[in-house]
Amino acid sequence: MKRVRLVICLDKVVRRTLSQMQLRDLLRLPHTVQELLSAARTPTLSLALPLYERLVFALTKFQQLAPDLSSGISIMIAKINEYVLKSR
Repeated sequence: MKRVRLVICLDKVVRRTLSQMQLRDLLRLPHTVQELLSAARTPTLSLALPLYERLVFALTKFQQLAPDLSSGISIMIAKINEYVLKSR
């Protein structure tokens, strides 16, 4: 009985740790794009739009790898696409 509880607890810890790692990796994607844009003295659409397109592509791939974060990723993609449409 104790062993079953221990396995269940370890499973929850592993899942929580994986989710935290996935979340950290997910947040690293837009942060990297923001860092690239802020490094440019005058970021322009010719720099920003390709970066946003790559970000959407990366987020789509990440969404397949982390289905538990799918709803949040969908919102991120929708907001980026909304911004890109306004920019064009």
